[in-house]
Amino acid sequence: PGGGWIGISAGSSHSVAWQRQGLLWTWGDNYHAQLGIGYRAKQPHPVQIPGKWIQAAAGIKHVVALKHDGTLWAWGRNDEGQRGDATQLLAIKPMRIGKSKDWTHVAAGSTHSLAFQNGNMWAWGANDHGQLGDGTANKLLQPRRIGRAQWRTVAAGLHHSAAIRIDGTLWTWGRNEYGQLGDGTKSSHPKPV
Repeated sequence: PGGGWIGISAGSSHSVAWQRQGLLWTWGDNYHAQLGIGYRAKQPHPVQIPGKWIQAAAGIKHVVALKHDGTLWAWGRNDEGQRGDATQLLAIKPMRIGKSKDWTHVAAGSTHSLAFQNGNMWAWGANDHGQLGDGTANKLLQPRRIGRAQWRTVAAGLHHSAAIRIDGTLWTWGRNEYGQLGDGTKSSHPKPV
């Protein structure tokens, strides 16, 4: 509906997009409540999520998003803690993560999520391939700050992540069996390289 679209993200079988005026819309499969509309019926047309939003990222079966006030929200599947609310329970509508109001960017991988706060990167969810970048293979049910570096942007793949630091350097971590980390090897890395 309408115009003024400024962003879109696609999961495995659902999509989320937002408009300049802060309206957020979702559509597609909803078996795991990944649309965040309060019930689990699939939607062939966009359905609006209440509130004023500035960005969202779709994982395979979950969504993590930022409201205009800088708060962090997520909904959908949560078996790996990808929602970041300290549980592994499914959420059929947006649930706030923590109390902070200074989040600025989000990314969602298969079953992990990342977000920025004051240039610092935080990650949570599945970590069996080191995709969170904290040096372990332990899943996190809540956001954990990753390192001390300052970051500009981040993207998440199936089991890996990539980000650009403030100084313009490019870093990757996680699974690397196909060379997706771009470091010239096929060795996985649990920390940014």
